[in-house]
Amino acid sequence: MKTANGNNKLGKEECLVVSRPVGTTCPQECEYLNDGCYAEKTEVRFPSARRAAETNLITEKNKIRAMLMSCEADNKSLRWHERGEFLNADGELDVEYIGNIEWACQSILDAGFKLPASWLFTHVYHERIAALGRFGIAVYASVHTAEHKASAMLAGFKLFAWNDNRSEYTNAKPRAAKQQESWRNALPKSVSIDDTNYIVCPEMRKTYHEVTCTKTKNTKACRLCVDGKGHVLFPKH
Repeated sequence: MKTANGNNKLGKEECLVVSRPVGTTCPQECEYLNDGCYAEKTEVRFPSARRAAETNLITEKNKIRAMLMSCEADNKSLRWHERGEFLNADGELDVEYIGNIEWACQSILDAGFKLPASWLFTHVYHERIAALGRFGIAVYASVHTAEHKASAMLAGFKLFAWNDNRSEYTNAKPRAAKQQESWRNALPKSVSIDDTNYIVCPEMRKTYHEVTCTKTKNTKACRLCVDGKGHVLFPKH
């Protein structure tokens, strides 16, 4: 598996990232594709990131196992799919890939070892993905609407990441840097949507790089999503 260290949002020192190619592995109906997908923009800006992600289309259970073992040994958390998803290029669920993740996790536990803390967000609402939570993975269904959430719940998802792409609950992040501080200060700490409480991403509410998902130099570790502590809402950004 091709991996990378984290970044200024995830944390650079205590986070490992594995990605797959955007679009190729994503649901084609995702409203972010070709319209504000930060992961897609990253691949355009850095072609090497796209090439590395394409390497992970070829999945091998022992390489996944080695990645997990190395991550735990280095005391790092793992961010599954900072970019990309669980589908094949034909748009079908990549059952071989998911099966290899399941085998790798179970073989590590059977050997008496620990798995690293890990988390993922997915637009693919399938019971096999939701069931990865049994390995301690914080599995978040990325949802934009009540209909998305209902579909995810039917598939067994327990954690939800609301992407406020329509700016229904929070204002969109302004482009002008001089306006962003007041925007952060105005963001609510949480919002209630259909009787479910969502914590507004703490990294986005704080001064740039003051909070990261995992600990890094001069930042506080949030770990809300890393440890699956609750539902989260991301303002449009």
